[in-house]
Amino acid sequence: MPIPPSLQGSTWTIETARRMVPILVWCAQNHRTITYGELDQEIVRRGWKDYRVHAAAYGNAAGTLGDALAETETELGLDFPPLNILVVNKAHRRPGIGCGPYFRRYTKGRRFESLSWAKQGNVVQEATQDIFRCRNWTRLLQHYEMEGLLQPVLTLEADDEVIPPPTKGFSGEGESEHHRLLKDYVLSHPAIVIDESVRGWRGTVEELLPSGDCVDVCFRKGDSIIAVEVKSHISNDADLSRGIYQCVKYRAVCIAWQRALLQVPDAHAVLVIQRDLPGQLAELAERLSVEVRVVPETETQAHAKKLNKALA
Repeated sequence: MPIPPSLQGSTWTIETARRMVPILVWCAQNHRTITYGELDQEIVRRGWKDYRVHAAAYGNAAGTLGDALAETETELGLDFPPLNILVVNKAHRRPGIGCGPYFRRYTKGRRFESLSWAKQGNVVQEATQDIFRCRNWTRLLQHYEMEGLLQPVLTLEADDEVIPPPTKGFSGEGESEHHRLLKDYVLSHPAIVIDESVRGWRGTVEELLPSGDCVDVCFRKGDSIIAVEVKSHISNDADLSRGIYQCVKYRAVCIAWQRALLQVPDAHAVLVIQRDLPGQLAELAERLSVEVRVVPETETQAHAKKLNKALA
């Protein structure tokens, strides 16, 4: 029987794992993740069960599918990245804590759970991109004797709100004194974005990336990179939104840079601002896994006064 032992049986977990296969293959081929709630909603919507189940119950089904993929990979000799990690938590858009074993090929021998939150995010991102790039998903469906989905997956929970990114309304003037002061403050206070117990990081301002972008502040330790985008208190909401997307871009470029140099792709980006993000933008930052730090304006002002006094 083409279906591996892990997917054979009639328990709720095994039946649900089988139902997940065509849904997650569709997500992989359309470069989408799906939350536990969306997965439950989709299974009900397609009439595969007539009642909703608590989202946490899908963790076991996702693990069962992960085990099945490993068996099929060995059987067919084809590459099947961990498709089950496309099922993510709604709050932080990452797979559940039980997914650690499925990241072994990406962690260079280290336990996924032992990595920092930022490095875990980089591993998740690398694995997710491998899933999106994989061209063996149709072969998987054929091997399992399953049909692909004819209708798209509705990857939006009922209470979710679409957050359209602004494409205009940004500040158009050159660098302000407030922006320069915030950059200098971050450079002088690396603990804002780096664990204070970790020594050896060195920072620069306006570092040029291979993409031609210029990062406000960049910290390095060996091959590791932390790119920092800063937005001062005079930045409007459109600028803060742009800052979130700039962090997404810097993170992707820095990881690509590391991979091109055959280094561990552990780069991440942080947005440093001077006021709390509005609720909608805070939700956007969570969806895109962008770390945000808030530095009160009073701190940069005090820093500037101290510098001026030292130079006087």
